[in-house]
Amino acid sequence: MSTTRNQPGRRASRRSFLKTTVTAGSVGLGLPEILRQRAHAASTGAPIKNTAVIQIWLGGGISQFESWDPKPDAPKEIRGPWKPIKTALPGVQFCELLPKHAKMADRMSFIRSVWHRDSGHPGGTTLCSTGKPQPGDPATGSIVAKMRGPNGFGVPAYVQMKPPTTSNPTFNEVFYASYLGAQYDPFDIVPDPSSDTFSVPNLALARGLSLDRLEDRKGLLQHFDRMARVADTSGAMSSMDHFQRSAFEMLTGPRTRKAFDLSQEDPRLRERYGRHRWGQSALLARRLVEAGVTFMTINTAPDCILWDIHGAEAGTVTDTMAWACWHLDGMVTTLIDDLTDRGLDKNVLVLIWGEFGRTPVINDRVGRDHWPNVGSLALFGGGLRMGRVIGASDKHGAEPADRPVTPQDVLATMYHHLGIDPSTHLYTQDDRPIPILHEGEAISELV
Repeated sequence: MSTTRNQPGRRASRRSFLKTTVTAGSVGLGLPEILRQRAHAASTGAPIKNTAVIQIWLGGGISQFESWDPKPDAPKEIRGPWKPIKTALPGVQFCELLPKHAKMADRMSFIRSVWHRDSGHPGGTTLCSTGKPQPGDPATGSIVAKMRGPNGFGVPAYVQMKPPTTSNPTFNEVFYASYLGAQYDPFDIVPDPSSDTFSVPNLALARGLSLDRLEDRKGLLQHFDRMARVADTSGAMSSMDHFQRSAFEMLTGPRTRKAFDLSQEDPRLRERYGRHRWGQSALLARRLVEAGVTFMTINTAPDCILWDIHGAEAGTVTDTMAWACWHLDGMVTTLIDDLTDRGLDKNVLVLIWGEFGRTPVINDRVGRDHWPNVGSLALFGGGLRMGRVIGASDKHGAEPADRPVTPQDVLATMYHHLGIDPSTHLYTQDDRPIPILHEGEAISELV
């Protein structure tokens, strides 16, 4: 058992330039601390990994039937209105709503037997994002930020592409650092709900940094130069220690500018990703992990529950799933191609999942309800074994029929990729040791 103790976290003051710029809670990382850690690692010869994760969070719970586990031989009220199609894996079928996934199924892996027992969105999301059944523990991204830090200087360790709004307070908290402290909270990027633009609200000096601004090289350069001038004229730089000064220079330097500058991308590639929030989020995620971000979460849903297809206003297996899967199909497969073309497929793990599956029987509103008993997810890269279909649901897609997998097993696999021991104990603010995971094992078919 290994242990690591926390430094007390605190929220940054909006009135203090120094705190806003270099305090980890403001920007989702502790660069001064990370610089010290890396300097220590270099002096001791300890290896520094450069693996990363892009988590595409399907908040609300994607239907296994309308994605990676169709049941064409089941009764109509179970199999639904969509047809199965062949994939690049012999004998494996997907729903016709994911034709691009089907063509590259041999380059991905899929789990069809993920299960747990919490049928609520808050509980299911908490379980998948922390590995714990109750709120109050840090999210995986925050743990990664503490244990690993960023892979590159001048970028956050943990970035979250948030939904524009959420009505449930649990969703506001579950992807954050909890007792680890605000220095390990994500660097939040929030889309404008009225358009496909983004802003960075929790970095006060970057206020107004939208996707449109990121496409304007001159404006972007002026923005970061202004940050540096304010620091210099305020005298803040002279009060920083060596590591704080280095952190600030990295934050305002060319690496950060380049990572956020989408105008450097080929317009044809941007079109392939999709000129919509999901597609451009995936493109920005690739740029950020390439620049050194260690953990990315892309939350696909407004209000976190787009995939929650109960029917009628909540969405249906027809209209909502057709829209959502079309967007998902393009963004995911383009991201896979892009990572592969850049030689990042071994270092970057893409994890695509939600908090549970959907009910086998379509309800009278042409929707499917919550169903934690079994669901499906997809993975790519990370040096894991691809071209695998792990586990199976029964003939009605209601329960695991083979190789049940828990969310904790999925997280243990992710930590394995990142080189983090899930038995490591972290310490709460009152000095209580809590393991990263109480249970779960890396999925042997993948590692």
